[in-house]
Amino acid sequence: MSSKLCFHACFNITVNERINHKRYSYLKDGKGQFYNPFHRGYIKNIKEYFHMLRPFEEKDVELLSVRTGRI
Repeated sequence: MSSKLCFHACFNITVNERINHKRYSYLKDGKGQFYNPFHRGYIKNIKEYFHMLRPFEEKDVELLSVRTGRI
């Protein structure tokens, strides 16, 4: 169980998002492949999990999708 917790914290994704990622349009790139716009890298994700880093807001995610060309 702790390994699953670490996995989800490292990838900044919930269990629901991981299981149902095909249902959520924000978890897909322009080609329909899985893409997590909230993934910042393992270290920053762990810091966010422990509230040492401010989480992304909606406006931050929109800017990220424009920069990378992903929807």
